[in-house]
Amino acid sequence: LVMEQDAAAASSYVDMLRARGATLEMIFVQLLAPTAKRLGELWEIDQADFTEVTVGLCRLQHVLRELGGIFEGELGHELPSQKRVLMAPIPGEHHTFGLLMVSEFFRRAGWEVTCDPAISAAELNHLVHREWFDVVALSVSCEPLLERVSGTIKGVRRASRNPAVGILVGGRLFVENPHLVSVVGADMTATDGNEAVRRAEDMLFRRVGCVSQQIG
Repeated sequence: LVMEQDAAAASSYVDMLRARGATLEMIFVQLLAPTAKRLGELWEIDQADFTEVTVGLCRLQHVLRELGGIFEGELGHELPSQKRVLMAPIPGEHHTFGLLMVSEFFRRAGWEVTCDPAISAAELNHLVHREWFDVVALSVSCEPLLERVSGTIKGVRRASRNPAVGILVGGRLFVENPHLVSVVGADMTATDGNEAVRRAEDMLFRRVGCVSQQIG
């Protein structure tokens, strides 16, 4: 649908699934995410060109934006959030759909989300120095960028206004190689949006607990 028709056709298909009882979480995790992955696979095996994949991903993002506000309101958070997460791809990473989708899980869970799919390393460091973030979530899909992950994390920790900032990493590279979390100097990884939120909540809880003990 997203490659051969248009965003309206994809949205209509999603509406049909919702009418049949599919939840937004199911649509995000079991439909949109696998579709984005499949588009990448088609490009890798030369069954789709760059333009086709780009158009398909743009249409997927359109569907995601349409559903995002509804998804965010599912848990009924009304007060301003005190939990802040910064989400960004490792500089040089071009696969950002998964990051955008995971950001919707954070918003639904009541986090204030800053998500920048095109941020540079210098901009990232400047942002964490200027603003307080409880967690920085970074995504990467390909192994050639692995060394850049370590440098990015070191830079974030040095520049961070929050000296105990939690670093969460995700993307295909860490899904397939979870042991790389410690190699790059991150705190945790997650395989999907729900797990990412749980991991971030764990890091925040541990930090608050440590501060409470120090004060006590």
